[in-house]
Amino acid sequence: MKVTFMRHAESAYNKTRTFQGQRDIPLSQDGVAAARALGENYEYTDFDVCICSPLKRARKTADYVTCGMVKIVEDPRISEIALGELEGTPVTEEALSRLSDLDYLPAGGESKRMLDVRVRSFLDSLKKEYKGKVVLVVTHAGVISSVKRVLGLPAGRTPNLGVIEIDI
Repeated sequence: MKVTFMRHAESAYNKTRTFQGQRDIPLSQDGVAAARALGENYEYTDFDVCICSPLKRARKTADYVTCGMVKIVEDPRISEIALGELEGTPVTEEALSRLSDLDYLPAGGESKRMLDVRVRSFLDSLKKEYKGKVVLVVTHAGVISSVKRVLGLPAGRTPNLGVIEIDI
């Protein structure tokens, strides 16, 4: 099965460098424009299905990119990592350092290891439900990083509207 993981377009919080986690933050105007432009040129006809996070920034990106030509299914397991008390606060080097620890658990949030459990469950069901299909997954940077950890792929940040393609 071929899976393309895409990070959502720029959100209002991405623009201001604010932690968003599971806050349901909309796309910025630039993000909307970029997602629409990508949709006008994207090879969405290659996909059998699009699975996306239910958070607005991912769902709207999926809507714009697929141009209504691909069935979209929401799955909460690929919602962004819950950052608890960090959500809505400015991104700082100190906070990023703490978040680099797989076991760091912000108050009211989840650790990267907890996220990995969600992502592993998603990947396992993806293999069963969509065997032999070509799938687009529109999600978040934290989830894509988790996919890389779970599958033993090289780490690295995925930019807004960036993609990684994986054969599972």
